[in-house]
Amino acid sequence: MRNQILRVISCLLLAAMLLAGCGPAVMPPVTEPPVTEPPATDPPVTDPPVTEPPVTEPPVTEPPVTEPPVTEPLVTEPPVTEPPVTEPPVTEPPVTEPPYPNEEVADVFEYILNRYAYLEFGNGDNLTEKRHRTLLNSINSECKTWWALVDRDCTTDPFGQNLPFSSGNMTNLYHYIFYMARGYATPGSDYYKNEELRDDIIYCLDFMYEKYYGGTKKKLPSGSNWWDSYIGSPLYLTRVLLALRDDLEYDEIKHYADYMDTVIYEPTYTSGNMIDIAYCTVLSAALQKDGVRLKNAVDILSDNVFDYVTSGDGIYKDGSYIMHDAIAYTGGYGSSLVTQLSEIIYVLDGSEYAFSDELVNRQVDWIFDAYAPVMWCGTAMSAVWGRKVWTMNESTRSVGFMTGFALTAQYAPPEKAARIHALLKYYLAHYRFSLTQFGKLSGADHLLAIEKNDSVAAEEPIAAKVFPHMARVTTHRSGFASMLALTSPTVAAYEGFVWSSSNMENCTAWYTGAGMLYVYTDVGVQYDDVFHQYGNRYRLAGTTVDTRKRDPKNNAHTFNESDFVGGVQMDEFAVAAFQYDNKNRDFESDLVAKKSYFFFDNEYVMLGSDINSTLDKGVITTVENQKIRGKKYQLYLNDETDAVTVQKDTLVRGVKYAFISDYGSIVFPEKQDLTDNINKTNQGSFSEIFFDHGVNPTDDTYSYIILPLASREDGKAYYENPDVEILSNTKQIQAVRENKLGMTGIVFWEVVTFDGITPDFACTMLVKDTENGKQIAISDPTMKVTGKHTVTLDGVYKLSGINDKVSVQVSGSKTTVTIDMTGLDGQTVLFHLAKK
Repeated sequence: MRNQILRVISCLLLAAMLLAGCGPAVMPPVTEPPVTEPPATDPPVTDPPVTEPPVTEPPVTEPPVTEPPVTEPLVTEPPVTEPPVTEPPVTEPPVTEPPYPNEEVADVFEYILNRYAYLEFGNGDNLTEKRHRTLLNSINSECKTWWALVDRDCTTDPFGQNLPFSSGNMTNLYHYIFYMARGYATPGSDYYKNEELRDDIIYCLDFMYEKYYGGTKKKLPSGSNWWDSYIGSPLYLTRVLLALRDDLEYDEIKHYADYMDTVIYEPTYTSGNMIDIAYCTVLSAALQKDGVRLKNAVDILSDNVFDYVTSGDGIYKDGSYIMHDAIAYTGGYGSSLVTQLSEIIYVLDGSEYAFSDELVNRQVDWIFDAYAPVMWCGTAMSAVWGRKVWTMNESTRSVGFMTGFALTAQYAPPEKAARIHALLKYYLAHYRFSLTQFGKLSGADHLLAIEKNDSVAAEEPIAAKVFPHMARVTTHRSGFASMLALTSPTVAAYEGFVWSSSNMENCTAWYTGAGMLYVYTDVGVQYDDVFHQYGNRYRLAGTTVDTRKRDPKNNAHTFNESDFVGGVQMDEFAVAAFQYDNKNRDFESDLVAKKSYFFFDNEYVMLGSDINSTLDKGVITTVENQKIRGKKYQLYLNDETDAVTVQKDTLVRGVKYAFISDYGSIVFPEKQDLTDNINKTNQGSFSEIFFDHGVNPTDDTYSYIILPLASREDGKAYYENPDVEILSNTKQIQAVRENKLGMTGIVFWEVVTFDGITPDFACTMLVKDTENGKQIAISDPTMKVTGKHTVTLDGVYKLSGINDKVSVQVSGSKTTVTIDMTGLDGQTVLFHLAKK
């Protein structure tokens, strides 16, 4: 019964005892639940699958209808979980010693619910901090807004919005109820434990039960999205019930959850979707003290989410993450693995329902293997967000990652927790947005603790990472980073979706996977929704395309015909190769090109060869497409003293080097006729630089060197005295020597001998001179080479160290290295040869 009824009963009992001549009765407590009840922002809400309707643009006939307030992540956005970073607040039970006696099963669920509530609602600490006050003001504002709209006379929805009956509206309505419930359950809010608010929340739950998600079990209209019933609405409903758990009896909780529990009694679907459903099923089971169901959910997650996959949706051993069968999605659906999954692990940690140490340690390692390599200043890079790059700016896309990392550190082994904290310290120092957007007080609390902890030293990531199974390559340098986005026979070029004739999401991203190079510098936002919606889709940096008009495509799971797509890494250096063959399913084309990317220390060397087409259309390679930020954009070419005044598609001949403000310098070793253009739109302007291969190019080539953050003077000096030497740029071999590093990157498109090296299979290779020999990294971009293969080198060497994949034989003046390529799937084999 609710508190009012308890008070009436207690008064009647007291009166009866006094009439009977008894002393004061010992009454059950009727005070409000303790201040340890916390706030609630949305738990990770990963993108709905391709078939779901958008949350941001709600046609009346399609779900979602209205956007939630700016401070709250949209229903379809990636996980927005905000977990702790240091030890949980004093009111939160210690992670390793749960404060419940194991023999009392009910206390296990109370322990789990307390931890859920802590993550969702905080604990009332640090409310004097500016960041916390801003978040609290947002919670108050949202609660006030939706509570004021409650209309008990409206027959279509509880907020008087006259919304049509649809699955998307159902999810949105539960979202608005949650805004109210969060204000009610957040210690320190203006509405904390307000009884009138509680009654209106319960009215809204009753309305939704009868109209949408319970009662007569009404079927939603034809065309409704499964996601709303399985994920969207449950994510809000379960948290509303969590907020009211001290105000509702067991039967009442079961009543409101009964239809949801028939739909998602246990986790279903795959990977990110399964984790979202698991969050709801675990919380619902804990609310109803159902240990059998809770254990079943843990077992299903253990068997289906933690294991590495070899095809389809999920995480791969190389750190790749795929969703919707063929889309690189670490930033979207994949974020659940370090946000919402971290919350599930955290709330169960220390109880008999906890995951095994082996699985937890595997999930912790994903931070370093899968996630940190695709992050830039706390934000996942654009090329791993699928279609969501279209609707989400870089600020929104960062929500949850840092707090997810921090929560993972709570249960990680100490040495790995320290590494995570060091990464977070760096992200926090370079993060470009307001941390108040994180939405959860618990998350803000723990990020603040890391910021203020002087014993944590920031660790700037300097690394390179090749992701064979999602056709991505990333590099991190001091002050800048990059991501190369490719397409292969198994990784789609892009993902788009048509919701309606007026609402198309990312349907013109034809070339974002065609060798586009995203270059990130520490000077502001670049690849946000404005860039993806309004930038020229035919002129994307790093791509070679023909200029024919293309039509928007739904889903657009188009693939590269060639399987020579991948790369090799050695320490922080990498080489990538992409045999572009655009004979795909939705756009007939015979354009082909061999493109190589050499990522050395402070330069990226870009080579193209074997560029051919017979379409009677022009073919271009784009060097850079920049969103112009502010008024300080300037473009300088060669030694000109004045910045270029860019007209429409202006041709400039014989360019040796160029400087772009907020970007750096670009060097053209063979001089280049360039076309520059300012593309002005009503949402901003974009600077485009490209060169024209002409109509029907035959065996054409290109070369240029990107020097991120390099000044004009540095660019000129590099042109006159470059660190690199382009050794070959042909259809058989593309190779570059970095003289300062003593390193050569080679792409063997064919089995030939080059620089005294002969592999017996086409491959990518990095060779570094050492004091006593050579360090060699080699990979198979096709991911098809298996068994034992050889590389023959001039000179006499022995294998240095132990490597079970490599053996060495010497014959005369040559050394043959035998490499077992079995099971590598495009990953790098690294070995060291010492001179004999």
